[in-house]
Formats: sequence, C-alpha cells, structure tokens
Amino acid sequence: MTMESETRTAAAPPQADAVGGVVLDRVSKRYGGQAAVDDLSLEIRPGEFLSLLGPSGCGKTTTLRMIAGFEHPDAGDIRISGRSVIGQAPYRRDVNTVFQAYALFPHMTVAQNVAYGLHERRVARVELRARVAEALAMVQMRRFADRKPSQLSGGQQQRVALARALVNRPAVLLLDEPLAALDRKLREEMQLELKLIQAKLGLTFVFVTHDQAEALSMSDRIAVMRDGRIEQLDDATTIYRAPVSAYVASFVGQQNFFSGVVSAVGGEVQTSYGPISTVSTGLSVGQRVRAAVRPEFVELATGSPPGDTNRVEGRLIGVSHLGEAQQYLVQLGPELSVIARVATPLAPKLQIGESVWCSWRAESVQLFPDDEPIATGSLSAPTTTAIPAQ
Repeated sequence: MTMESETRTAAAPPQADAVGGVVLDRVSKRYGGQAAVDDLSLEIRPGEFLSLLGPSGCGKTTTLRMIAGFEHPDAGDIRISGRSVIGQAPYRRDVNTVFQAYALFPHMTVAQNVAYGLHERRVARVELRARVAEALAMVQMRRFADRKPSQLSGGQQQRVALARALVNRPAVLLLDEPLAALDRKLREEMQLELKLIQAKLGLTFVFVTHDQAEALSMSDRIAVMRDGRIEQLDDATTIYRAPVSAYVASFVGQQNFFSGVVSAVGGEVQTSYGPISTVSTGLSVGQRVRAAVRPEFVELATGSPPGDTNRVEGRLIGVSHLGEAQQYLVQLGPELSVIARVATPLAPKLQIGESVWCSWRAESVQLFPDDEPIATGSLSAPTTTAIPAQ
C-alpha cells in the first residue's frame, strides 16, 4: 500500500469495529510457495459499499473468501463487528455471500430457495413468510415466488440469489463477481439496483470485481489490488483522477503513456515525440518517467493547435462509435498509438488515413516513475501494437 493510501486509511473514523464493520489486520494467505494475499490490512466501514478491484490472481477473491470463512488465513486477524472470526465456521459469521454461480436449488421454487436459510435457523413460520415476502419485494421478484429457477432469466436468478442472502439480515453482504454472467444492459441495470438496495438497507457490501466500470459506478470506496496487496484505497473519483501509481492509472480507465526524461524542474518531459509540459512537482532533472494523459483530455484537429498546449502529429488509423462518445486511434510511430475520446456531439469528422494533431493541456498530465509496473494491455511505448489503417 502506498504512503498516501496508508495516510487516508489511518485518518478514517474509528468505526470499523461497530456492527457491520470489517477489519483485516496483516492478513496473509499462501498456496504452496505463492502468496495469494500478502500482509494485507484493511478497514471496511459499517454501511459502506467497498469494492475489491483487480485482475485475476491479485488476491481479491481469496480476501473475500477469508472474510466469509471459506478460506483460513495463515497469519493475521479478521474481525467482523468487532469480534475476531479466526477459526469460526462460515455459518456462524454475521455475513452472507452471493456468488457468480447463483447456486439455486433447481427442485425448489423461488420462495423455497429464499426461505432455505430461515428454515435451517428454525425461524417461526409466520415470521419466515413475512421475511421471504419482504426480501422478494426488495428485488422485485414477488410475482415469481412459485416459479422454479429453470423458468427464470439470468437476471431474475441473480435477484433470487440476492434475496436469499438478504433474507437472513446479515451485517455484511459479500458479493463475488455476481454480475459477471449477465449481458451488458442487464448488468448495468443490476448495478443500479444493487446500489439502491445497499443504500436503502444500510448494510455493508463487499464487492469483488475485475470490471473497473462496475467498481467506479457502485462503490463508496475502491481497493485496487495487485499481487496480494492493496495498491490504492480511495473513493471512485480519487482513484480515477488521482491514481497514486502507474499501475492504478493504467488499470482503472485508459491511459496514453509517453516514456521520457525530466528535462526541466518545472515538470517538462523530453520524449521521442517532442517535449511534454506538465505541472508536476517533486521531480529531478534526468529522472526517467512515464507521462500519462487520459483519452478524454486529448483534443483532435487537422491543423496544428495554437497556444502552448502539448501537441503531437500522427495518422488516424481507427474510429470507434461508443454511443455517447467517439473514440479515435492515432498512430504516432511504429510503436506508439494515442487514443482520443470525444463526446459525440463535439466529435470532429475525420477520415481514416488523415494526418491529425493530438493536443492536451499541461494540467491533464500525470507523471510516474518509469520503473513502476503498469497493467497488462495499457497503451505504452514500446509495447503498443499499431492497428493497420483500413
């Protein structure tokens, strides 16, 4: 975890030991000689929606499974609502888990599936019926109470799985990529519904995902994970606008990276494609860095832009229509392409193969040490593969 993230976490209100709070204190988990989770500390506040975000193998699911009790840490402590749960069976913890695989009983109706946990706890019949009806109403599934899972769509099955978890009224709800199997439109609808349900109930939601858009749209805070550790823990806006490392900058959203050397104390970076001005401070002349700029900050023009903005010239090799925006791919050289994203009403009409200028303001540039790792697939010289002109 970075120094900045540690400072933010330490400054958080001391709420994590209240009902619904979760604390992981220097937790580690190894499989063979490989650390899946490495000395991880995290405080999850009661009633917040926190996402564990990262690629496959970063440790996010293992972390969730240790909170749930399906995996046991090799070191460290886990507290839920102020009590250590080390050695405690999953069913004795005040949590419920919603999995990517809905795991509904095919021979039971929707109502019977939702009621299953209450039956196991021997809840009185009158209360059971009332709680099942309440849970189904919450996910808009009351009229499907008598149907079997095979008679439901994927989104409806997901709602039933959510109702089954909520009916037990856990202090903490754990969600392990529950929307991954849904199509895009339904997934976006369920994202909104999940956030509304969480806000209405005031429960603590811990959500595992590799989908950055999903995390950004739903979360109060996001823990970006890499190699079993937390790279940055912050609210969605800060994660996107002020990433603390090249890895976070490249994993969350798209970035255009230019490798270069700091040539002036004021933050100017000399690259193979010309100088790039920034407003960054604390850099040393001669330091090797990556200059990063988001696609939405890149403007396009057929002529050289006026003023003192950063500018590079290239050839347009691709245009993608994204609905609310158009995305342009401009090849600068054999090993570097730049992405520009422009709101559709403002999008310029350009032709494939046309010579264009890309420009952006110094305030839009962030600098990171050149030796910091970046997420696989990020736009960065010299690894970017140019797309042939059509």
